[in-house]
Amino acid sequence: MWIHHGESFVRPSTISPSSTPNMVEDTIIVEHPIQNMINDAFGVDRNHANKIPFASNLEIDQQDYVMSSATQERNEAKEYYELAREGEQPLYEGCKRYSRLSFLVQLYHIKCLCGLSEKAITMILELIKDAFEYANIPSSFYEAKKSITKLGLNHVKIPACPNGCILYWGEDEERETCKNCNTSKWKTNEDVSVNKKKKKIPLKVLRYFPLKP
Repeated sequence: MWIHHGESFVRPSTISPSSTPNMVEDTIIVEHPIQNMINDAFGVDRNHANKIPFASNLEIDQQDYVMSSATQERNEAKEYYELAREGEQPLYEGCKRYSRLSFLVQLYHIKCLCGLSEKAITMILELIKDAFEYANIPSSFYEAKKSITKLGLNHVKIPACPNGCILYWGEDEERETCKNCNTSKWKTNEDVSVNKKKKKIPLKVLRYFPLKP
C-alpha cells in the first residue's frame, strides 16, 4: 500500500483477526481482503468505503439519464451493503477465521482449482449444512453463486471456431458456421450423445474473464 503520494489512511484502534496487518514505519495499516474485493467489484475507493458506490457507466438516452442512474445507484448500493454484511457475518458463532462470504470465496477457489462441478459443490454444502446446523452457509451452489458473481468472479462464454478462425461474437454471434473455413459451430450427435430437444453445444468455447464489470 502506497502512503507517500498523497494517499490518506485511518489509524485503526484494533486489529481484526481476519485482517492482515501491514507495518509501515511506526504505523499499522490493516488490510481486509474480503472488504477490498467488495470495494473493487463496486468501484468504491478504500478511503471512502462508507459512501454509496457510483453507478457503472451506461450507454443510455440523455432524457432517461437521471432516472436510470439513480435506480442503478440504488441497486448497486443495495448489493454493496448486502455483500458487506455477508463479509462481516461469522461462519458460525464465535468463528474469527472465516466470515460467510470469505468461506464461500475459498470454496469457490477450490472448485476452480480442482475442476469440481456445481453439483459436487452443492452436495458438499448440503453435507456441511447437515453436519453443522449452526453453520451460516447456503444450501446449494446456486445460492452461493448469487454472492460470488456480485464480486465480479464470473466469466462470459463465447463460442469459437474449433480451428481458431473466429469468435461467434458481435456481428458473427448468430452464425451457424465459420465464415472462413465453413466448419459447423455445433457438436453433432456423433460428438456428444444428445437428443434434438436438448440445447446445442458449441464445438469450442472461449471463456472471457472481464478485468472490470
